[in-house]
Amino acid sequence: KILFALTAIAALGATQTSFAQSVGAAEIARTQELISALQANKRQVMLDTLALNPEQLSKFTPIYDEYQAEMKALMTAGSKLGNRLFVADYGGMTDESSKAIMKDAFRLRSDRLALLEKYAGKLDKKLPSTKVFQFVQVENKMLVLLDLAVAASIPIVTKTSNTMK
Repeated sequence: KILFALTAIAALGATQTSFAQSVGAAEIARTQELISALQANKRQVMLDTLALNPEQLSKFTPIYDEYQAEMKALMTAGSKLGNRLFVADYGGMTDESSKAIMKDAFRLRSDRLALLEKYAGKLDKKLPSTKVFQFVQVENKMLVLLDLAVAASIPIVTKTSNTMK
């Protein structure tokens, strides 16, 4: 499933226009379904990759669940940020709204990295560092895949104060 998701997401690297022209709405919907499947199976992918013994699993699970809850809050904030972008662009993006959205996007990216680092530190106190590093690697890959899907679905701002004159 991950290989299919990776393949589909790699196609999202094309510009939105060329992607939409070459793949079409049905394929975009299918890609979004694959992303949803990736999110739904994220826990199992993580556990399969780490291959923890029962003692390690009992230490990992509560920390991972905490991490996931905090990451979900950040992802929700990211979704709201995307919605703000669409609303602002629909009426014409101003310099003020551009600065605010950009500031929030940078803060969100920073917060996600800080959260991953925080939980890697917590896990490092309970698990071998190699397992923690695997956790960070898998989590980074998952986040990149999700980021790519989101980026492909958000168009570049078109209506600005400069283009509306």
